[in-house]
Amino acid sequence: MSRLGELLDAGDRLIITGEAPVIDGGTLADYEAKLAELAPWCDAMNATDNTAAHAHASNVAMAIAMQRLGVEPILQVVCRDKNRIAQQADIMGAALHGVENICCLTGDDVTAGDESEARRVFDLDGPQLIRLASSLKEGRYLSGRSVGTPPPLVIGAVENPGTHPLDYRAQRAAKRSEEHTSELQSHLNLVCRLLLEKK
Repeated sequence: MSRLGELLDAGDRLIITGEAPVIDGGTLADYEAKLAELAPWCDAMNATDNTAAHAHASNVAMAIAMQRLGVEPILQVVCRDKNRIAQQADIMGAALHGVENICCLTGDDVTAGDESEARRVFDLDGPQLIRLASSLKEGRYLSGRSVGTPPPLVIGAVENPGTHPLDYRAQRAAKRSEEHTSELQSHLNLVCRLLLEKK
């Protein structure tokens, strides 16, 4: 089980996760220097999947790099850019290198990025991606084919409690926590109290 999974199972303290800096190019040493600024303050860090609809070094490459550098990675997987085949390949490929923490997101629309003419994929949505990851954890691809030894995935999702409509955000967070997730990430700010009030 991953270190994050152990912390979640223990449930005896606040767990701090952070978003690893994106990298557009360079070397592993460059990435290590960027990580060094935040990693000491986090229990685990998100390897983002083309965050804000901008192309960056791949989520899988960043997660594997973090693993090699001693930083607990969370592989973010979004629905915007990849179909279910590519998503399963990313999750299983990362797991092959010991990356067991997965965070499932729908993803920002391409209009948020600098290549707004890119085609949206959205083969699955966020909750369906959570079910995909759960199926892999149980030992099967969505097709029903065996994965062999199932990866001990720690499956998570995200929610921004400060985005309107607030009632809808609270319902989404509750739905995601009832699905096959072990953790729900949120922005660390004073608005978190709004989600608790609406629950």
